[in-house]
Amino acid sequence: MRNKILSFLAYLLIKVIAKTIGFKTINGELRERCLASGQSFIYAFWHGKQFLLLGWNKDKKLVVMASLSKDGRLQDNILTRLGFYTVTGSASRGAVRGLVGMIRGMDKGLNSCVAVDGPRGPIYEVKPGIIYLASKTNSVIIPLTARAKYRYIFNKAWDKYEFPRPFSPAVVILGEPISVPAELNPEIIEQKQLEVKNALAEITKKADSYYET
Repeated sequence: MRNKILSFLAYLLIKVIAKTIGFKTINGELRERCLASGQSFIYAFWHGKQFLLLGWNKDKKLVVMASLSKDGRLQDNILTRLGFYTVTGSASRGAVRGLVGMIRGMDKGLNSCVAVDGPRGPIYEVKPGIIYLASKTNSVIIPLTARAKYRYIFNKAWDKYEFPRPFSPAVVILGEPISVPAELNPEIIEQKQLEVKNALAEITKKADSYYET
């Protein structure tokens, strides 16, 4: 019962604050292009950006992985209320089960989103899971970031979690889709991890400069 109450309050907080945010989306046509062509995609974003991105997201066919931990169960309930399809697993626990669940979801026509440095860091380091997922589902990776002009940053949190202030303007930026081959080896995986990391760094810098110049 406690979990249900907390998840409802968190869901309500996200929805209420999102309604006050003035979102501006840059490169949104990259997503539209994928949808129009039937190309499946995976959003890649930094873990600390998720609050703003959850409020911005309008996709109704996204599958996401929730952790097996106690906090993960709470997260699962929140994500479900927000309209996401969820599977359980993480980079540290149930990784194979979670990846299989994501693949099955995408095989049914869903797209997905992955916090590439989650669930526990290190911050701004891309885990290999998204590369395997893109390869197995013939999907492109779309780098995604967001920045609220006025925000609180939880600097003691491992992910520098960002909480937008109500009524703040915000920018959401999509990066150019990244293709991943069907056949992988350690060298290709590392190369694609770096490619995703660099793409996220680039659009995050653009998002920050949007309000800091």
